[in-house]
Amino acid sequence: MRRRVLTVLILIISLSTFPIQSVNSASPKIGASCAKVGKKAVVSGKSLICVKSGKKLIWRKVVQKPDPNISATPQPTPSSSSTPVPSPSSSINNTSFTPWSTDITEKELNDAAQSEFRKWAAAKTSPGGKHELVIQAELSGQRKDIFRKVDALQARLFSSYFEPRSVTVIGKDEAWVIKQLGDRGWVTNRCNEPYAQGIEICVYHDGGMHGYVIKSDAAYDPVYPGADGGALLAHEYFHLVQWAASGTQNKNKSKNGDPASINAFPSWMIEGSADFVGFSVAALAMNSTYWVGRPVMLTYSPPGYPVNAYAIADYEIRFGKQGDPVWIYPYHIGRVATEYIVASIGFEKFMQIWQDYKTTSNFEISFEKFAGISKEEFYKRFEIIRSKVGLPAATLAIFNEKSYPIGSKPSPSPEPSVVPSPTPTSKPLTFAEKLWSRQDKGSFPIQSESFEVSSLRPTNWQDIYEKRLGIPHSAWSQTANNINSSSSKVGNVEVFVGPNTILSYPEYRTNMDLVSKAFPSARNVKTLKLFIFNFKDSGWADSTFKRVFSYETQAFKNRHAQAVSEICPEKREVCFAQAFIDSNSDGVIMYGITDKGSKEQLAQTYSEYARDSLGYVIGHEYMHTIQRVILGDRWYQRDFTPPSWFNEGSAVFIENAAPNYKSFDNYMRFRAVDSKLLYSDCPWDSCVKLDEKLIFDYLSLTHYEKNWDNFAYAMKYEMSARTVEILVALKGPDSLVRMVEVMASGKKFDEAFQIVYEINYDQARSIIARIIADQFANGR
Repeated sequence: MRRRVLTVLILIISLSTFPIQSVNSASPKIGASCAKVGKKAVVSGKSLICVKSGKKLIWRKVVQKPDPNISATPQPTPSSSSTPVPSPSSSINNTSFTPWSTDITEKELNDAAQSEFRKWAAAKTSPGGKHELVIQAELSGQRKDIFRKVDALQARLFSSYFEPRSVTVIGKDEAWVIKQLGDRGWVTNRCNEPYAQGIEICVYHDGGMHGYVIKSDAAYDPVYPGADGGALLAHEYFHLVQWAASGTQNKNKSKNGDPASINAFPSWMIEGSADFVGFSVAALAMNSTYWVGRPVMLTYSPPGYPVNAYAIADYEIRFGKQGDPVWIYPYHIGRVATEYIVASIGFEKFMQIWQDYKTTSNFEISFEKFAGISKEEFYKRFEIIRSKVGLPAATLAIFNEKSYPIGSKPSPSPEPSVVPSPTPTSKPLTFAEKLWSRQDKGSFPIQSESFEVSSLRPTNWQDIYEKRLGIPHSAWSQTANNINSSSSKVGNVEVFVGPNTILSYPEYRTNMDLVSKAFPSARNVKTLKLFIFNFKDSGWADSTFKRVFSYETQAFKNRHAQAVSEICPEKREVCFAQAFIDSNSDGVIMYGITDKGSKEQLAQTYSEYARDSLGYVIGHEYMHTIQRVILGDRWYQRDFTPPSWFNEGSAVFIENAAPNYKSFDNYMRFRAVDSKLLYSDCPWDSCVKLDEKLIFDYLSLTHYEKNWDNFAYAMKYEMSARTVEILVALKGPDSLVRMVEVMASGKKFDEAFQIVYEINYDQARSIIARIIADQFANGR
């Protein structure tokens, strides 16, 4: 358990339906300018709507009825029997389209893309895969019928990508939906994410299942294709298709800024294609056309943000949320980009891009293979056509997650450094001052510090003291090598987020994956339940935890009766984190976060910030689940459980080494700041004065837990990490797992230590104590 605070962001925004007001305008004319997108008017019996065309707002005629020649009547539930295939609407002009042409109109692009999609759909005469649609008998209304039709069509088109099947559950009661999903293999305790008016959902992205709770009814309106929820259903189902087709279930799916995601799918491709398919499937299932609703599709976006103002390259990584100064919202750009791709290469080749990724694990390679042009060339052509097909020209650019007008030249470091400028009245910060400094204007003083890489590399217990300067780099580099050459074994992660909890870390799974890669031979939990909450939501967390584990054994309930209260001290009004496993050997992480702007958050040093805002602590707690699942019931047998310094030291070491595997300087920055209480020049009363004798005593196996509280907190975590660093420098990170495995087989700690590290433990701790005392005495 790490008694530190953290913040994580798990914000998944899918097809959103922002309300559009309808007002009348005096005597508008088709093609004339109008004032506000979405306004409606009726003139001489004709219904008009205000839409955006290029840079202008104009009145366009609303097509009141879909073409009667369209026929799309899918079976109520998927079956092997043939379902009538809709033919393209007569409103789609089947004129020839030159692939990747830049001389096109909005209507030409629409017609070409829809023609290709509907030709592909017409060839899909049977499901080719297994799909289950479950609808609550008590549910009634038009939405039920709309969802049934859309689900039948999407299952016929895409269920062949799933193994063993895909599942859609639709009901009026959340509890009923949760039970149906649980009966089919996905255990969740909530299905209440509001995604559209009167619709709450839950999605098992890595398991091919999604659930919908219908709170109110709505009719289908082709002009407002997001209002009824049919397109939402198809949008979310296509996300499941994306992961199944590309083999990215339980893997990194999209670019997120982490080096490990550099070859993943760009966000515009993920959300844009889901939007395109969602609206296309819904229109086809409801005997309508995509073109009728296309103008309003471009209005479904958060108000107050220039969501379409950036070049497509800036939509590769999504970030931001309501209230942030910048929100990269990839839906509209991505949808129009998908239209361009499908129009140029057809929908079959479009799907082959996803399928080929399973082999290449590289979006750009798979894209060029089936698109026939590189991603860079595609971007160039898209920027040429965008103002011709309903989007504005790009006017803004992103630099370091800040927005600038195109043509301006932001400084390479737009955030000013917090290190004082050399003026006659200011002095450079000392090393100790840098360790204790708080964040100022976006950075910490320690982030400007560089660290020398020693040429020394210890190889055994006989030379490790002599070559002690090489210990940090040796331990870090061996961990980095494992991560670079291994795959993650993180299983299914089920997340529960408190109702008042505001998240700020976008990729909670990333650090779990990195920790998993650092120990390629280690057993990982197959399933993990992650509870995320702030102090205000601690009551919610307690009740939710008890409800989710109501089926558990009495022994489990007794051990974890205070799972929340013991990490949420009332005096500090903040929650920390801890991890354990349940009776099925599945992982549980209680993940308390710090509210932005709180006293705790404002007082953070760099290492506390990293645990909080960079999610390091989630790696710490995930390491504990690895230890626990290997030990199993041995955890409760003191003779066969590692001492706490080993468990916590391993977790502190890896929570730093894993996310910083690309940068030794970053590893050393965190290491230095996290150890600030232990250095000999630490200026505060709370500092720990170390010497070789105290360290040697601390590592005694006679202490274990009974004297744990007699030692300073910084020794129990930060100094323990230095001890583990020495072990990793000599035997690599795999030795940490090997120790636990040997103890799980029935060996005591000193016996396991002799086997793994090939030295008597008391001899080793004497060497370790000498090294650590030297490190802190000399500011290392």
